[in-house]
Amino acid sequence: MKPNTLLPLLAAGIIGCSNGNSIPPASPEKFSAGAGYVHLTAPPDRVYGFDGQLRGGKTLVTIPWPNTDWYYGVEVMVYGNHASNTQVTPKGTNEYTLHTLGSGVGFVGGYQYENHENLGVGIESQLALMQDDVTRERTKNSGLTSFDNLLLVYGYTGFGVRLKASSLCVIPSAGFRTDLTEAFPMGSVSIAYCPNKR
Repeated sequence: MKPNTLLPLLAAGIIGCSNGNSIPPASPEKFSAGAGYVHLTAPPDRVYGFDGQLRGGKTLVTIPWPNTDWYYGVEVMVYGNHASNTQVTPKGTNEYTLHTLGSGVGFVGGYQYENHENLGVGIESQLALMQDDVTRERTKNSGLTSFDNLLLVYGYTGFGVRLKASSLCVIPSAGFRTDLTEAFPMGSVSIAYCPNKR
């Protein structure tokens, strides 16, 4: 067989094996990418007017495990809040402010079933390491201001459901994060581009 005849046949995937079966053309593995909203909780602090609610966003990228319905990937989160409180005392007014800026990076792994109409459902597990950078500021009536800074580290575990229609996925998830002394609920919802498998 001439080379200029062999190459097109290879590309079309119709060259027979020794048992007479044809080799199907390989389909490229595709990745999924998306973004979403996250809502977290943390220890409240009434003195600073902090209700324990943190809000932010996240991005995620997943890729399929070759030739299976399993997938894996990473997600990155950024979140925070600002709180303040004023206390009036016989000696004057005290101002309290609290700033929280947090971030996290995690692993995502799951299984997704998809039918020939490109409708699918999947379940995934999420693990992440997170840190909260908390700055507290106190201004007393004398004008004296003091600061302190806390770096809090949490581990997160949760589960999500991946609902697919055409090439769009909606992924609600819930779980909790802990510093090994307390556990705090956390949830998110994401929208992602999910390429069709078939």
